[in-house]
Amino acid sequence: MKLKVNASITDFPLYTSMESFFKEFKKAGADGVEIVGGYKNRWSFDRLFSYADKYDLPIVAFHQPVWSGVGLFVDVGFFELIASRGVRKVTVHPLTLTTMESTRMRKYFKRFSDIQQAYGVSMCLENMPHDLEYKKLYLNKTQIQHLEDIYKIGQEYGFLYTFDVSHAESSEPQKLPIFKKMLPSIGVIHVSSFSSHHHHLPLFEGDLRIESFLKFLMQEKYKGSLVLEINHSLFRRIFYPYNFSTISKSISLVRELVDKLS
Repeated sequence: MKLKVNASITDFPLYTSMESFFKEFKKAGADGVEIVGGYKNRWSFDRLFSYADKYDLPIVAFHQPVWSGVGLFVDVGFFELIASRGVRKVTVHPLTLTTMESTRMRKYFKRFSDIQQAYGVSMCLENMPHDLEYKKLYLNKTQIQHLEDIYKIGQEYGFLYTFDVSHAESSEPQKLPIFKKMLPSIGVIHVSSFSSHHHHLPLFEGDLRIESFLKFLMQEKYKGSLVLEINHSLFRRIFYPYNFSTISKSISLVRELVDKLS
């Protein structure tokens, strides 16, 4: 089985155009892209999809805009536009600064469930890192318990999952019982490496054992989207040029390993 390798496009760096991402990701050998909603694309869908056609890089999934994920407003129109373009998978986060059990969080999930049914898109709920803005998701909970929470919410509201390997901080996530339980409903895998101090590292750095993970996905005939989410450090995204070589090297590594394992 040949895994397709996609890459994530965000608003950052602010001075790098959307077209530059498509152009450079095509050079790097990506099969498609995931688009993180933001000011560069929210009101420019025609241009966005023209780039996808021009560079033959299909948009396989979207990611909710930041203003939606922090609870400013859900932005129903964003999901309506996605559905009108035939893209069916949208990664969504739990809200920041609240617990999974709060009334505010439950209303938020219910809203997404209603949008999912109204527009025929699949919300893919993502596991989050133990960072300041998500600290309340981890009150008296381990990383595994957080993943269990994500699984339960998905089952309750009819969501798929986006499994973020770096957030889970597991060098071999396929060995986690919760990952195997989630796998049939994982629509998107955000893949990057990690260390004790950093997330979203290139696949040739850090602690992720990428070969054994890819081998498992191939054996299980994983049919969801594999998305490289690299260079997502907020500091680096704002103050440094985007390092396209890390995407190119990571894609090449995946290709080499897939050929080896086939």
